[in-house]
Amino acid sequence: MPDRPFSPLELAEPAEAERISRQLLAAQLRYVRTASAFYRRKLGDGSGLSVENLAALPFTTKDELRKAQVADPPFGEIRAAAQADIVRLHVTSGTSGRPLAIGFTRADHELSCEIGARAYFSAGIRREDTVLHCLNYALYVGGLADHLSIERIGATMVPVGIGQTGRILDMWDDLRPTVVFCTPSYARHLAGAAHARGREPAALGLRLLVVGGEPGGDIPETRQVLQDTWGADVGDTYGLGEVWPTFAGQCEARDGLHISACGALWWELINPATGAPLPREPASQGEIVYTQLKRQATPLVRYRSGDVVQVLEHTCPCGRRTPRIRLLGRADSMFIVRGVNVFPQAVEAVLDQVAPGHGAFALLVEGQAPPPPIPLAVEVQQAPAGLASHIRSTVRSRLQFSCDVRLVAPGALGLATEHKSQRVFRTDLGQFPPGLVNLAAKRGDM
Repeated sequence: MPDRPFSPLELAEPAEAERISRQLLAAQLRYVRTASAFYRRKLGDGSGLSVENLAALPFTTKDELRKAQVADPPFGEIRAAAQADIVRLHVTSGTSGRPLAIGFTRADHELSCEIGARAYFSAGIRREDTVLHCLNYALYVGGLADHLSIERIGATMVPVGIGQTGRILDMWDDLRPTVVFCTPSYARHLAGAAHARGREPAALGLRLLVVGGEPGGDIPETRQVLQDTWGADVGDTYGLGEVWPTFAGQCEARDGLHISACGALWWELINPATGAPLPREPASQGEIVYTQLKRQATPLVRYRSGDVVQVLEHTCPCGRRTPRIRLLGRADSMFIVRGVNVFPQAVEAVLDQVAPGHGAFALLVEGQAPPPPIPLAVEVQQAPAGLASHIRSTVRSRLQFSCDVRLVAPGALGLATEHKSQRVFRTDLGQFPPGLVNLAAKRGDM
């Protein structure tokens, strides 16, 4: 094995890990029904509370949680711990609506740090590293929580946050970072800012770029572009603020994400359209559903994540025995063009291959099954002759749908570069890129 995992739990035999998790799940189901008014009402008299009957229990949705918190802020009736025992309150990023308030007891916080440390260690961070943490430190759950997880590894943390690009570059030679942790969008933005100062990102001495917060690091084409740009290894991580801030990470094989929440999370796979259960076996694809184990403050049972994943083989060259998944995309960002399911990650992979160095991009779709061609706007520094046509033909051949391509100047779309970036805009709901609100009306010009 190339490197021992952060925790011996990651080496546990799958059958033994499942046995322990089933015991924890049974106890957690009893706990939430007793301690949370939300789940006491949702789960009824408790007669069906068993691991074997889990698939018959109702799902929990983000919309339900939002409504509960609006009615009784900050946590709503989902809260299952005394207010005096909640030591921290964060909120989710709110990219898909009103942010959710997330509570942590001291035990929740400790478990969160441990789970995150396993994921970041898997991605490659070590105690001798100096890490620039370039995600939001404000109310957002991932900022401080991820900082503390990486700090648990023993690394030297530099709490940069967002809006500090110029200062990072001013102080780079003094700080001498070996790792940057950020979104893939910000990695591109920071590289562009370095180029604007006449500095080559690959010459800055970075050992590792760890990304999270949005898809990209587990897309081979995107990862290769980032590696070439920075001259550094790239590792991806994954989490959901309302579940655990970070609970999965790539290992050195860079092939899928190991779920690092051993003993803290139970997961299921379902058909996103029908909710019917799917087997948790290699090659299965579906929406992943989470039930937390041992979560005290704001526990979740059968929470529909909206994330569509593919299950990979358990065996891995790194030696970990934990479940491994590939994130295919968000169910709510997927659209269907004449029977073909399209995720923005797949479009990004094409752009990274055909137009390396591109900036933000936006897909404008009308309804869940939009008529082709799909408007696609892409920020590029330079547009060589035929680039739009090349993008159009590659999307058609690889992804099996047609698009209209408009090439625009860097920054023209007005999309976020330091945090999560929206890729799909639902024009039928009045969504447009801030910089191109009239794009849909100009389809013939693209």
